[in-house]
Amino acid sequence: MDIVKAAQNRLEQLNVEKAKLESFLHTALELQSDLVRHKVERPVVTAGRSEINPRIRVGERKPPKSGAIYDTAMAARDYMLANGDGRKTRDLLPVIQEKGIEIGGVNLVATLSARLSQSMILELKEGKWFILPNAGEKTAD
Repeated sequence: MDIVKAAQNRLEQLNVEKAKLESFLHTALELQSDLVRHKVERPVVTAGRSEINPRIRVGERKPPKSGAIYDTAMAARDYMLANGDGRKTRDLLPVIQEKGIEIGGVNLVATLSARLSQSMILELKEGKWFILPNAGEKTAD
């Protein structure tokens, strides 16, 4: 008798789980159909002749003229002008820190590399930083 009772209890548990899964599937199918309908009915936002894509920049990005990225890149640029370019990020880190520029983050070398790559003053070639032509020169806006 104990085996029969245990089997009946297990069957009841499975039926409850089945009902939950069926409810979940029903909800999932409704959401899926709503999503498909939303994609079809969604209007396309346009500006002039081109479709707007928020992940693509409109216009040219200008190099920074102040702030942490600018200060970091200019310190690296000044060092490389005096000592030659073609420097690795890890070799520039103590130079930047000696200038009193704080480099935050968990990985200081990665943070420094990110700043230098955003500066538009230096470029990375084969793991070494080089000064871009006309980089850091003051221009009339």
